[in-house]
Amino acid sequence: MFDSLNEQQKKAVEICDKNLLIIAGAGSGKTKTLTYKIAYILKHNLAKPHEILALTFTNKAADEMKERVASILNTNIENFYIGTFHSLSLRFLRKMGKNYTIYDKHDQEMLVKEIIQSLNLDKNKFSPSKISSYISKLKNSANIEFPTKEIEKIYNMYEEKLVNANAVDFDNILINFINELKNNNELRLRFQNQFKFILIDEYQDTNNIQYELIKQFYNSKTLVFAVGDEDQSIYAFRGANINNILSFSDDFLPCEIIKLEKNYRSTKNILNIANTIITHNKMRIGKKLYSEISGVEPIIKEFSTNREESYFVANQIKKILKENQHTSIAVLYRNNNLSRLFEEYLVQLGVFYKKIGSHKFFDKKEIKDILSFVKVAYNEKDNLSFLRSIGNFGGIGEKTIESIKNLASDLGMSLFGATSRLTQKKYAKVANFIEFVKILQKKLEFDSISKCLKFIFDEVFSNKNFYKEDLRQSNVDELIEFSKDMDIESFMESASLYDYSQNIVEQDIQATSSVSLMTIHAAKGLEFDHVFMVGLNEGILPSLYHDSAIEEERRIMYVGVTRAKKNLYLSYFLSDFHNNFISSRFLKEIGSINKNPIRRYKIGETITHKDYGSGVILNVKEEPLELKVNFFKFGLKNLTKSDII
Repeated sequence: MFDSLNEQQKKAVEICDKNLLIIAGAGSGKTKTLTYKIAYILKHNLAKPHEILALTFTNKAADEMKERVASILNTNIENFYIGTFHSLSLRFLRKMGKNYTIYDKHDQEMLVKEIIQSLNLDKNKFSPSKISSYISKLKNSANIEFPTKEIEKIYNMYEEKLVNANAVDFDNILINFINELKNNNELRLRFQNQFKFILIDEYQDTNNIQYELIKQFYNSKTLVFAVGDEDQSIYAFRGANINNILSFSDDFLPCEIIKLEKNYRSTKNILNIANTIITHNKMRIGKKLYSEISGVEPIIKEFSTNREESYFVANQIKKILKENQHTSIAVLYRNNNLSRLFEEYLVQLGVFYKKIGSHKFFDKKEIKDILSFVKVAYNEKDNLSFLRSIGNFGGIGEKTIESIKNLASDLGMSLFGATSRLTQKKYAKVANFIEFVKILQKKLEFDSISKCLKFIFDEVFSNKNFYKEDLRQSNVDELIEFSKDMDIESFMESASLYDYSQNIVEQDIQATSSVSLMTIHAAKGLEFDHVFMVGLNEGILPSLYHDSAIEEERRIMYVGVTRAKKNLYLSYFLSDFHNNFISSRFLKEIGSINKNPIRRYKIGETITHKDYGSGVILNVKEEPLELKVNFFKFGLKNLTKSDII
């Protein structure tokens, strides 16, 4: 059963008498090692399924792990605790009777916006998006310290409103569960005694709250098996703490570190670049990836302008697709705003592409609109969902909604509760809305979620022009299909936590020959035959200069390089027509590898030819290069690339 493992993977799987940190380089088979570890534990009766806790960062990773374990052991996985930090914590909380509504990023920003307005604060100075991100950052800090009294007031009101709405944001799912464990010794001991093995995927991405949760589950009899790669720790902006993986061997004793260094993805030449880049970092445990796959040298190219870079990349992609339509290509950049010119030239050349990560499935307006009705029916205290759903119901104006808000504030109750105090004659439309929600609540008790979603769409949205468009209809159908075979609890969890868009994106990438444009962060965990890393300039990548951040920027570069399987192009430009740039220091760290500046010719430019002398360019054809030149002594000549050289 374990014959397909290499020696280091086998060692990682078979050691079960101490804590293990597996440093798993990119493309080294970490998921395979994790799943075989679970299979090994079960096959040798070291624990029962319910005594193993496996924590991941995405539902995709959790689902893949479940499927692989089930396949290896040919067994069902109903009693397994395999899932994301958030989904498992929510599952445990619901077993305690804590049926929260989950506020996603958009809900958080709407709540913060409401608080900022109520405090009459300057919306330009206090951005809901920035404040909600800052609140999350505060929660992930070891000590909460407020920079201003205004931020402290917003934070306290935000937390109070969450409690009143019986709601939690993503951070509070973990925080509330940790508090339950801390405040209930019996509960904590029950979990500690239940889980003999704790397995953690992508350990380098854990934040302070997740680390605290792991420590609450852990005791001297528990064995922790963590898989990660400190060189791929690129989520500091989300609160990830690289020190968690760097100090693992001190936190969980006794401990052994095993390194998975054999790469099954990339060529030797690509890995040489990756290894060269990352050795400049000091905050690392250290490893050196190697491969048995041969291939061509990666190419570094310099361009005069960002337009030249974009044109070259688009042209090169068209050539690649002409030779092989069934290949995978990615254009990777540090920031989303770099994609525009590449999109422009790909469109001009008739190359189909996908821009990944711009809109998530559950963030789409039509999806959030329908879900708001389910959410308010599920939790009448959810004021945000109440406002969104009543606003979409039709015939209820801003004045009426303002009256409901004022009444709720005076009575100290939820908006839904306050509506019951309004007279039906004066507020007939509001009464109709409440009646609709009551009917929906009954349906949620007895009908399937998919039928309830269809009921909402048919009754509220089907006659509105916005929802009649094919794409939006298709998205609604996708939501209904997604909800099949779910109960209300699992649907509410999935609708808030499930990284559904990631699954759709990956399926699309695998199923088509389209080109993918995305940030390096979005590409983490993916792989492509051909990778173009663009805009490798100082001020772009790296984008920051202080010492603590430069190592994270270098890790971002490393992650981008290790997405490539066969061909890697690294490029930078000298001007964007507004500013001058220099190449990234990371390229200088690599050294000169087939660096080919591209010469661009312009109409009206004077050139000199070895045979014809000087002349003026009248016309330029880029691919293949061809110039029409009026030479002063020899007249009109058409020059090909070989003539010019």
